[in-house]
Amino acid sequence: MRFTYLFVMLIIFVILQISLRAIGINFPLLPLLIFYAAYTYGPWFGFGLVLPAAFLLDFNGGWTHPWSIFGFIAVACFAIFWLHRIESDSLLLLAIPGFTLPVLGDFPQNLLAGGFTVSNILNSGADALANGVLGAILFPFWIIILDFFGKKLGLCTYSEAKERVKKENL
Repeated sequence: MRFTYLFVMLIIFVILQISLRAIGINFPLLPLLIFYAAYTYGPWFGFGLVLPAAFLLDFNGGWTHPWSIFGFIAVACFAIFWLHRIESDSLLLLAIPGFTLPVLGDFPQNLLAGGFTVSNILNSGADALANGVLGAILFPFWIIILDFFGKKLGLCTYSEAKERVKKENL
């Protein structure tokens, strides 16, 4: 059931992200889903989403290479790091990964795809910072929404993941 849930969410997030880019809003949604999957369901699900997410996003978005893989791997690694932090229980602390995920997930892709020119570095950096601030605000709401649907389907939720890891480490 987790696989089906994540696959459906992957398709929805890809469509949303490509649709937003088509109207001029470049907010990276897929790093949020990869973080959620790696944190909630474990590293295999998080890293398992990296390849299909990168291919679906980049090729449907018109990129010739799946540059997103590099940023998405960093996002999955950050999720595992964040899961094993003891102080990361609060919903308000989600502003930290909310800021970090767009920077990790989008900046490398834009930098690699656009080249290492000064103007591209400045534009990509400005996009990453703006998306980071927006992500810090919106990420807790995305977690609540994904947890709502996951709980309705009888799946593990973000809030239960920390307790599961604590029980495993005892």
